[in-house]
Amino acid sequence: MVEHFGGTLGVLTYPMHGKPSQVHLTRHGKEDTSIFSGLPESFEVGRYHSLHGIRDCIPECLQITAVTDDGIVMGIQHKTLPIAGVQFHPESILTGPQRGIAMLKNALQFLKYEIDGTEKISGSQLVGNLEALSVAELKRNLADAGMSSGGSKSELILRLALWQHKRDEVKAGRLLLGDMKVASLKELKKSLGVRITAKNKGELVTVLSEILQVS
Repeated sequence: MVEHFGGTLGVLTYPMHGKPSQVHLTRHGKEDTSIFSGLPESFEVGRYHSLHGIRDCIPECLQITAVTDDGIVMGIQHKTLPIAGVQFHPESILTGPQRGIAMLKNALQFLKYEIDGTEKISGSQLVGNLEALSVAELKRNLADAGMSSGGSKSELILRLALWQHKRDEVKAGRLLLGDMKVASLKELKKSLGVRITAKNKGELVTVLSEILQVS
């Protein structure tokens, strides 16, 4: 997730495989729609790897929801897409069954996607619908929308999911491209795989409006 949206991963200098860590929720992690909703502000989790998203390189579209005592990112959630993740194992006995199940329930409840402002489906359902398409179909849909059709199937799916969500957000009036900062517009353009050159904010808004089919 971090790398896909433009962030950078690092490797800790000390092993954390099969070891417990105390994590602390950030203000975003304490929000009602966080996957940590209803959990304590601090609790123990089970870690099984030394990879982590470098905190200073987390992209603007992702919110940090949990960190360790030494500031290592342990949870992230996308600002607008129904996507969230943790850098530990919720199902681990070290994390605790009750906390793991609570995170799963929150994910099923809050990570949902709106279609045309009415029907809601979960992020997993959205991805599942796209996974049912062949690579050729995914590439054709991306190309038709004016986006890059390169990459693995999972990358194609994420790109289409982002495009569908942003298109619906713009059409519903919840996302105003003209109000976005240049850095955010560039990040959105990159995440969508748009290769058309845009030299300034006006051109970025015009290009993205065409891609997102804004009338």
